[in-house]
Formats: sequence, structure tokens, C-alpha cells
Amino acid sequence: MVLTEIQEEWLQALESGGYPQGRYRLVDQDGYCCLGVACEILGLKRVSDFGGFWSSTRNRNAYYLPGNSWKKLGLRNNVGSLDKPVSLSAVTRKKVPTEECKCPADSNDPGECKCLADFNDHGATFKQIARYIRKHPENVFV
Repeated sequence: MVLTEIQEEWLQALESGGYPQGRYRLVDQDGYCCLGVACEILGLKRVSDFGGFWSSTRNRNAYYLPGNSWKKLGLRNNVGSLDKPVSLSAVTRKKVPTEECKCPADSNDPGECKCLADFNDHGATFKQIARYIRKHPENVFV
């Protein structure tokens, strides 16, 4: 599968080290979710007092890609759902003990990721996420 120009730009941004990484929101004072970096690449307006972004339809969101912006990236939906769930250790290339998994207690099974937001919020780095996407684009993009 050949990546589109916008997909490649997003992955390069994740690999660049130019964005601090945060968790559980597209962006906040700590940094970005991998999907928040996508919002920047897509040119969505950041809403500084909200922790999210406006979409072109003026829909704002702090947790998921707003509006139909996910379609521009070729994702399955606004959280970047995977075609098939993946263990976090497959992304990080190391065993992640259940007690170290950063997923919320009410989330899916510890260590199992069903979307890109899970990768980010469970503790995979931007570089690890980008590496996984490059290796398995068919599990990420439609």
C-alpha cells in the first residue's frame, strides 16, 4: 500500500520529535495525541481554551478527530480504528506488564489496542506508532 501525501506528512511529523506527546486529549498543556498531530497537519484551527480543534464544519472535539477530518487521512473513523486489534507489545516491541499499561480501568483489555488513540493513550511513543503504521498500513488505512 502506497501512502498518500498527507499520510506521509503526518507520519513524518510523528517521527520528527517536534511535538511533545500527551495522553487522553488531542492536545493539552502536556502535549499532543497522535491524532492531535494529525489535526495540526490537516490545518485545523486549535481551540486553546478547549484542548481540541475546530473542523471545517465548526464542530469541535477534544478527544477525537473532529468532523470528517479522519476521512482526509484515510482512516476508518475519528479514533483511527484498526481493522484488527493489536497487542501493545507488538507496537512497542517489548512486553508491557498489565500494571504498566496506561489504559483507563474501564477501557478494553489491558495491552490490547483497537485504535490509534489506544496506541497513544496506552503508552506507545509517536515513533513507535509511526513505525507500526508504516509496517501495517492496511490495518490502519482504508
